[in-house]
Amino acid sequence: MIQAIRTYSLLTGTRGEGAVDTDSIVNALLRLNQLIMDFPQIHELDINPLIVKTKGAVALDARIIIHGG
Repeated sequence: MIQAIRTYSLLTGTRGEGAVDTDSIVNALLRLNQLIMDFPQIHELDINPLIVKTKGAVALDARIIIHGG
């Protein structure tokens, strides 16, 4: 899925920049999926931006909308 991103080449290193930790993107997606599975009351989740470095990733801002249930 990540390799299908149009700008994937930016993640693998281009223009003198090193490659980023794409495994951390996968890990973040898997953990978010588990969060949503564990808490079905999550209606919407937005992370922007997710900063990915050569080792690891960090979400700088997140918004979660929860509906009662």
